[in-house]
Amino acid sequence: SGTSLVSHLVHRLLSIESDSLLESGKDNPQGFREDTEVLQLNINLLRSLGVEWNSLSQFDISASDLDNLLGEFGNEASAILKRKLHGAVTWSFKDPRTTRFLAFWKKVLEIDNIQGKYIFCNRNPLAVAHSLKDRNGFSLEYGLILYGLYVETAITEILDDDLLVIDYETMMGGSLEPLSELATFLGVSANSDELHKLSESIVDVSLDHHKRHRRTNNLPKVPFSWAAL
Repeated sequence: SGTSLVSHLVHRLLSIESDSLLESGKDNPQGFREDTEVLQLNINLLRSLGVEWNSLSQFDISASDLDNLLGEFGNEASAILKRKLHGAVTWSFKDPRTTRFLAFWKKVLEIDNIQGKYIFCNRNPLAVAHSLKDRNGFSLEYGLILYGLYVETAITEILDDDLLVIDYETMMGGSLEPLSELATFLGVSANSDELHKLSESIVDVSLDHHKRHRRTNNLPKVPFSWAAL
């Protein structure tokens, strides 16, 4: 969904070094930019609720479930954040599963008195659905519904927080505006030449495999308004 690209840009802009990132794969040769410790914790959170990352249920975590998750995993999450921030002013992490547990992570940040910023990467839902179809074998309908649930959950949780929305298609189209907005959001001073060099070194338009699916004609039927996405 473009989150790997945005995470890579954030790491470069903030000069974040990490030795615990998930290895790259055939479908993501530049790397997923996912911290393995956070990834494993999010997987454990999913297991605790008896769901998978692609389950259509348990997007709304009840207050009692949240309390249980904090009781079982809160200290571990806090320890991860403290290790990553040791000797550093800023740190960032990306894992799509985090969307399902934003209430959990926000509470951990609050308890540890850590200021959080959120970056939402907006991408054409049909392109995402085709990506899920190619990688996971999901139907387009299932992929659209799943993506819709992730988007709804993310926006509901962070709409009133310190949030930046980046448009993936605009960035892949060569515009430096999203990158400039990202640098400003992160408090990084960078001129147009520096942003252009950064974009050239990271933004690879050849990896935009599903740009042909941006047209909204012949959409599969889904139980919600396409415009809502």
